Amino acid sequence: LLAESTSSVEVESAWRASKKIADFQGEDGNSPPVHHRLTQLVALRNEAAREIGHANAYVSSLTLSELDPTWLFETLAELDRVTRPVFQTWKKGLDQKLARRFSIDAGELRPWHYGDRFFQSVPKVEDALDLDPIFRTKDVVDLTIQSFDHLGFDIRPIIERSDLFPGNPATSRKCQHAFCTSIDAPFDVRVLCNVVPGSRWMSTMLHEFGHAVYGASLDAKAPYILRDDAHLLANEAIALLMERHMLDVDWLTRIAQVDMAEAKSIADRGRRQIAEKHLVFTRWVMVMCHFEKALYENPARSDLGRLWWDIVEEFQEVRRPEPDRENHDWSSKIHFVGFPAYYQNYLLGEVFGTQLEDGLRKQTGGMFLHKDAGQFLAERMFKPGATYPWGDLLHRLTGQSFSVEP
Repeated sequence: LLAESTSSVEVESAWRASKKIADFQGEDGNSPPVHHRLTQLVALRNEAAREIGHANAYVSSLTLSELDPTWLFETLAELDRVTRPVFQTWKKGLDQKLARRFSIDAGELRPWHYGDRFFQSVPKVEDALDLDPIFRTKDVVDLTIQSFDHLGFDIRPIIERSDLFPGNPATSRKCQHAFCTSIDAPFDVRVLCNVVPGSRWMSTMLHEFGHAVYGASLDAKAPYILRDDAHLLANEAIALLMERHMLDVDWLTRIAQVDMAEAKSIADRGRRQIAEKHLVFTRWVMVMCHFEKALYENPARSDLGRLWWDIVEEFQEVRRPEPDRENHDWSSKIHFVGFPAYYQNYLLGEVFGTQLEDGLRKQTGGMFLHKDAGQFLAERMFKPGATYPWGDLLHRLTGQSFSVEP
């Protein structure tokens, strides 16, 4: 509904329904609401972090994963500085398109008009690139196999251990998300998806099997504690890099069998789509990081709902719902519960992946769907596992330190 509807009443209803997660009190209705239990959980995490000498669990999580908190927020500030004017200009155009879609004035736009629950992706508008017609009739799993074959990775053993298709909605309680999990990397790596034909699951399969080949290519002879990625952001970089190549002329013609003229048109529009995606997502990650930092600094503060919307308005320039009530909308985001202090890895992974792609072009001549590129990744990045700190690994791969400039 949020993606497709043109009714303000309908999208507001759907959006507000999604926020009821925050007040959910269990199947019996007698448990404390989710937002209350979540702040209690944050307090417990902080207590554990202080026992090992850290100010709070957010600082602890960053520090123990080799991310300096000061460096992280300096990097976010730099990304804010360079993206803010571009975002403001682009969003004015977006707001005009959304106002036309909903037949309202741009000043009436609210969070439910932006296409998803958090405005973390680019809303569908009249000139959006739609790849669904290409993939509705194609075997998404087979295209994924072919993609990794061209890089020299045989993912068939991983597929055999994986669960890739939806369960029966009448009988199954299967997770509706998608993820890769290493049961015992590199020997047992698996992927869970809910594949139906279309561009969304084509993109997701390339992403998740990017994670999978990383885990399956670790050195089996390495000590157990080093059989892991150098950092979560490095793993995300590979997944995002694999996903992004779905918009390359080379991939579209060789793997998806798209006509060259159409592939070039898609790639031209795709480059703009990637830029818009990065712009929107960068601003959203800033919301997550700044709010989560404040949450862990004081989970007992009474104005968390108002703080959330202050930060949304600051970085995403989306006006808060009216009236300005005390709410717990923030706690309907699953990452605060299950993946604390994680969100920055997506954005840093995009930067890492862009630098890595530049390095691959220099090392392998720019042909991403080529075994030389796959061998470079397998031998130089995957196999060493956690032998090197992630910054050292990036320098060994590209000859450069981490930089937002690429």
